[in-house]
Amino acid sequence: MMSSGIDGLSSVKSEKSTDKIIRQIRRGILKGDLQPGTFLGSEKDLSELFEVSKQTLRETINALEYMGLVTRKKGPGGGVYICRVSEKMAHDLLFNFFCFQQLSPEHLSEMRIALEPLAARAAAENITAELLARLKGLNMASEKAFKKGDFNEVDDYAVLFHKEIGKASGNPLIAFTLSFVEDLLSQIKAIINVDREFAGNVIMAHKKIYRAMKAGDPAGAAIAMLEDVEDVGAGLLRLSRKAALVPINDNGEDPSVFSYLASALQKE
Repeated sequence: MMSSGIDGLSSVKSEKSTDKIIRQIRRGILKGDLQPGTFLGSEKDLSELFEVSKQTLRETINALEYMGLVTRKKGPGGGVYICRVSEKMAHDLLFNFFCFQQLSPEHLSEMRIALEPLAARAAAENITAELLARLKGLNMASEKAFKKGDFNEVDDYAVLFHKEIGKASGNPLIAFTLSFVEDLLSQIKAIINVDREFAGNVIMAHKKIYRAMKAGDPAGAAIAMLEDVEDVGAGLLRLSRKAALVPINDNGEDPSVFSYLASALQKE
């Protein structure tokens, strides 16, 4: 049996091969043994290492590539390498999952209400001049877009504003979750057409959040963020019903996020 120079990788001959290989790769990444750029070997080497057929190994590598955990390189020095999963790929996989979960705009707002004030508080506690400069720049860009009447562009900058605060929270799970939620919401807002009232309220709310951040007031930043998130939730409800892309369900509930997106595609 061939042995590996990488701890934790060994034959999977006695188990369901594909799942076992994937489990070993994931465990190696979690332990820190497999870092982005780590060379696992050629497909021939890996087939011998795991004691599986070339076809089974190829199917496994395809699955790992789809997950974003490995990449293939051809030519001299070619083979299979560990790679870092991109945020976009992770978002896409989550998006596919939630397509079947009847996720409503209210669910997204509830998640934001739970997490965004926490992110704002943490960001304010660790505020830096660089973060303040980025937030100020985004607010200025939003105002410029508002003056020329491009309210969707206002929202684009608003999404970046929230993502910056999420990253500044210092919690990668909060940052990723909020980034995913913001991306979903931005798709809805693009469909229902953000209006002057909505965009103006967002700009005022973000100025208030910025002032609290600049003052080094974590509690004030959290309160301002909560007010912003609640106002956005109410604004989305108003705009979505005004757009009437999807009728209210028979049980009186608003339709899922993906119903909005599907309706928009049907109108194109």
